[in-house]
Amino acid sequence: MSVILNRRGALALGMSAAAGACAPSRKGPEVILCDGGSFWGRAQRRAFYKPFEKETGIRVRTVPFVMPGKLRTSIEQGRPVIDVADISGAELPRFERDGLLAPVDLRGFDPQDIAALGPRKPRKHALPSFYASTVLAYRQELFPGREPAGWAAMWDTARHPGERMLGSGLMGQMAATFEIALLADGVSPERLYPLDWDRAIRALRRLRPSVARYWLSSGDALQMLNEQNVVIGNIWNGPVDTPEARDAGSLYTWNQGILQGGYWAIPRGAPNHANALRFMAFALRPDRQAHFASLIGYSPANQRAFALLPPGRAAHLPTAPQNLSRQIMQDDEWWAKEDRPGITNVALSVKLWETGVVGK
Repeated sequence: MSVILNRRGALALGMSAAAGACAPSRKGPEVILCDGGSFWGRAQRRAFYKPFEKETGIRVRTVPFVMPGKLRTSIEQGRPVIDVADISGAELPRFERDGLLAPVDLRGFDPQDIAALGPRKPRKHALPSFYASTVLAYRQELFPGREPAGWAAMWDTARHPGERMLGSGLMGQMAATFEIALLADGVSPERLYPLDWDRAIRALRRLRPSVARYWLSSGDALQMLNEQNVVIGNIWNGPVDTPEARDAGSLYTWNQGILQGGYWAIPRGAPNHANALRFMAFALRPDRQAHFASLIGYSPANQRAFALLPPGRAAHLPTAPQNLSRQIMQDDEWWAKEDRPGITNVALSVKLWETGVVGK
């Protein structure tokens, strides 16, 4: 289920494409994986899940995306709901600190694949899975023949009139909402962290009268762009890098994009631990990673995959050298730090969003 906030902060609910994806269990070897839904989910199934089943005979059973709170509770209760968890870089350090993940046994992996993981490196309890970027998307008629220099263009309502969209702060760091506000307000990338909460909230409140919707799913954001309901806003680069978006007149820029990485990890006590390791080793192969990156505009974690991509494909991926240099890597360790005992910066950002941005 997805949650959407309208301009007033009121809640509207809609069913996710991944809801109900969990199939009944059958006898035989299996591994339980996440169905990310929408564009991400389709790429997962085609590049990883179906080929893994065919090659190994291990059935892939999918469940809707497991939010960090539910995953944590299931592990603490000794009944993990998934064998391979998709964890954001900002959530991962706390899972590691709390002993909720199993160490990754690398003996079944190709050493060349492990050595080629980047720009983030493998961790004891997790391996990088892919890279995405939160980018500035815009109607091409706003910037004829050029790209906006950065997020300040989104706040310039006088020069670029029209309604905006913005990722909801209810997602914590996922849509890079607070980073975007500070960059738009003139903070340099070198001084972005630690985030200045008060300054970010002031900037977000200035933009609020022009925001048509605070989105919580890439599908909602892309629909607003394609239906021309907004003229500019933030979105993950994968969904907006589609022929449909271009045909609708929507473009995006890597300038000041916020680069984010995901990880695969095995929860402590996962029921199919050995099969989970086999899946991770399979999915990190360069051929599988290249297939994934050919289906959606997310970069492979295994840099060997770039050599297998079709000509010109790298230009659409956030970690290609020409794109990486224009972006800012999200500081996962800072987001995972506790502002006070038990309250991470991720959790604090949600509270500040509710009370300081949409709550006033």
